[in-house]
Amino acid sequence: MDIATGAGIIGGIATIVALIMIDGGNFAAYWDKHAAIIIFGGASAATMLRFPFSVIAHGLPMGIRFAFTMRSIN
Repeated sequence: MDIATGAGIIGGIATIVALIMIDGGNFAAYWDKHAAIIIFGGASAATMLRFPFSVIAHGLPMGIRFAFTMRSIN
């Protein structure tokens, strides 16, 4: 895994936790299942509109593998 990937994940989670703690620690105020469905469903639909399924089926596992493995750059 690239150090920037790990730092980005940790930084994002830390930002969310900090905002929740600043506002009193009520996690339920930040979780809305309808908003999550709209965000992930919309992102998935936009991806499927832009690319054929063969590209998505091949590219998604490759993208996940690339994001979480470290490769040397020559």
